[in-house]
Amino acid sequence: MTKPTAAANAAGLPRIPGAPVGPLCCAVDMAALRAMTMGELNSLREALHTLTEVASAIGCQPRFSSDEDNCYNNAGLTLDSIYEFLAAYEQAVVNVAEVAQPKTSIDVEHRAWTRLGFQADMTDGLSSFAVLAAQSVRDEVEAKFREQHEDGVPR
Repeated sequence: MTKPTAAANAAGLPRIPGAPVGPLCCAVDMAALRAMTMGELNSLREALHTLTEVASAIGCQPRFSSDEDNCYNNAGLTLDSIYEFLAAYEQAVVNVAEVAQPKTSIDVEHRAWTRLGFQADMTDGLSSFAVLAAQSVRDEVEAKFREQHEDGVPR
């Protein structure tokens, strides 16, 4: 549980039993991300991407903007902070997948989908995305080849 902050005490905010008082912080658990399988990273990235899209869409509603200047109101600013955290978490997932060295062909495929899913929204051109997709296919084919020819015996 968090302790009351000076700002909360000065504002005379009522104490709600069991509720946190003052600001809460969230952090990306990099150790947990590094411990995940490629499939888990891919699933988490897809979920985080969906959540960021939903948060972004909700933030476009008029109730999250001030009437005067069409900028975020306080609720909109809070929602935008949540969006930014989710987007940063998604980026962290992709960063972990980028540096991973998957061994099995299924892990190579999951890593590819993680990277491609993220890059699809980030790329400015189809050609750079096609290059990444082609490299991903090459990596998967190489992994399958290694699996089929382990111990020098084709299977």
